Amino acid sequence: MSGPTLLPYLFKRAGRHNLVQMIDPERFDWSQGFFKLALPGDHPADGLVPFDDWLEAQGAHEGNFDNVSAIFHVSRCGSTLLSQNIKATNQAFVLSEPPFFRILRHQMDGTIDYETAVRACLAMLQAWRRWALTRAPRLLVKFNSQLHLDHRALFEGMPGAKFLFLYREPLSVLESLDRGTPSYLRREAAQGRIELIKEFAEIVADPIVLAGANRYCTALEIFSSITRDDLLKIEYPDLPGQYSKILRHLGFDETTAPAWSAKHNAKSDQRDGPKPYQPVSPERLAQFANNNTKLLAIAERHFRRFRAEPAQALAFAGHEAT
Repeated sequence: MSGPTLLPYLFKRAGRHNLVQMIDPERFDWSQGFFKLALPGDHPADGLVPFDDWLEAQGAHEGNFDNVSAIFHVSRCGSTLLSQNIKATNQAFVLSEPPFFRILRHQMDGTIDYETAVRACLAMLQAWRRWALTRAPRLLVKFNSQLHLDHRALFEGMPGAKFLFLYREPLSVLESLDRGTPSYLRREAAQGRIELIKEFAEIVADPIVLAGANRYCTALEIFSSITRDDLLKIEYPDLPGQYSKILRHLGFDETTAPAWSAKHNAKSDQRDGPKPYQPVSPERLAQFANNNTKLLAIAERHFRRFRAEPAQALAFAGHEAT
């Protein structure tokens, strides 16, 4: 009798060893909105494999991502809510911010090169894809908000996939990051590892808010210059009205999908059932805006410029045609 299917889920450096942690996906609570919340409560690895041995065993890159959809996004823009709505169609198995992409940043403490890290990520994604497709017609991957820096490698490494970039106006994004700061942003701010864009060089602001604004503007700059048939760009307020278009673009059948729902807090732990979303008060937003006037003015300029890009591109195309 064969044992459980073990899938790779985390790259880890332990002492002088590079390892791949393996886990039984049936132990996960897949009702959760995030991979990290879906992990079993104790979540020790069900197996450990040397990284070099595991990667060699993966063979040549399959290069087939035809039944994969992926979401790039800025922070706090409804990407988790969108993923949960797509999950409710029963047409997708959702991996929401799986941790194995971290290797692109730490590269096993510098013991492997970036190209090897990319190859390892894609091999791990293919392993999850093969398992996920026994449960749903497509795999949906929601990248974390740091992966805009790796867009080239992911676009090139995932031929046939469909992509979405989701964004939002800066006040709501940055206030949310200030109110509930993710650990990666705390580390960046504490360690001073932020390569600021020119406009932020002279700004005096809370280091966490500055780091968040810098990341936000960088993501918009990157995606403003990308025009691809397989990439759709959507703004947060347009999610309900554009939901059918999003489903079609990402390869799902919108005619059988439930209507868009924003009733519960997709980020919350779902073990005790769905929790209602509590919007931030207008007073809190106003206070944050008043405390960060100069920083928000810069972020707002980037936002307005990004929103204008499609119109500018169409105007240029029309001018060329004449």
